Amino acid sequence: MKSTITPTDRSKVAQLANALHYQRGLTLSAAWTKAWKVIKLKKQMQHGQTQFTYQKKDGTLRHATGTTNQQHFTYTRKTDRTFSPLYIRYFDLDRGAFRQFAAERIA
Repeated sequence: MKSTITPTDRSKVAQLANALHYQRGLTLSAAWTKAWKVIKLKKQMQHGQTQFTYQKKDGTLRHATGTTNQQHFTYTRKTDRTFSPLYIRYFDLDRGAFRQFAAERIA
């Protein structure tokens, strides 16, 4: 599914790229590439199931099918807490549980 990129999305990409560069030490080129991948992945997961790959802390690649669309799982948030944009949270449809990974680890 192709999503339309909005000016708000571009702003999120810039914020994430700067965070990856200054906080995680990625080069600007790598930070912008990862930021675009992350924002596009988040938009796809809002619309339904998405397959993606990321590198786990132990160095192995993890292939996952996930979503953030609540039509695919039942969960009621307990708080309105905001989370760091440096981490991607999703519902893993293969495992039936919530997972997260660091944005710089997206493949």
